Parts: sequence; structure tokens; C-alpha cells
Amino acid sequence: MFFRIWSPVRWHVNYEDLCEYLLRHPGTVKEHLLETDTPAFKVKDKVYAIVAWQKIPMRITLKLKLQRSNHYQALYSSINPGNINNQSQWINIPVDHTIPLPTILDIIDESYELALKSLKKSVRDKLQMDVA
Repeated sequence: MFFRIWSPVRWHVNYEDLCEYLLRHPGTVKEHLLETDTPAFKVKDKVYAIVAWQKIPMRITLKLKLQRSNHYQALYSSINPGNINNQSQWINIPVDHTIPLPTILDIIDESYELALKSLKKSVRDKLQMDVA
């Protein structure tokens, strides 16, 4: 898989590997947005990642807490606002060498955790039981 071997300077992630990583998060499903090719990754009814695989470079849009969103945008000039429903906590990240791969994976995990925490406790508990 792509995140086992990488160079801090140059690395490459293909669409299939990115999808595989996203789908490893418990309860995640892949659906297409409004009859388009654009896949959205959701845990139950909460979208946490949108992949623009047809763009060059491929981009992933993730939802974070506003403070974290601002933090990453200040840290990396290649991260832009995601412009999803005019909500400023979404960020758009190029999946290329401008941001270290472990950082991208951490941001994906952070977005998933935020979506998970927004679910009812009973739903979260059921997801954890399904994983165990």
C-alpha cells in the first residue's frame, strides 16, 4: 500500500490506494455526489471526505474543526478552503508532494474522527462493536 513506503520529498498516491485507505475507517461507505463521478466518503450519513480524482493533481476535500482548518491553511500554502456549502471548516488538499503523506493521512483521520463524534453515541457504540 502507498503509505508504507514513501519519500519525504517525492511520493505518489493513486486513486485506488486513497480509496482503500478511506474505506479502512470503520463504517465508511463510498457514494457518488449527485449523479457525478465525484466520490464522497461517509460514516453513516456524515460526509468526511470528497475526492476529486479527475483533477491534476488529485485533490481531497476534508472537514475539520474551524481552528484546525485555519491551522493547516496557514501551515501549507497549497491547502485552500473547500467551499462546501459556504462552510469554512472544509479544506481542499492536493494529493501530491507539497504536503508530507503522513500529514495528509493524519488530516484524513482527523476528519473521520470529527464525523464519528457527530454521530449519536448509540451509533458510535454499534460501529465499535461491529469492528471488534
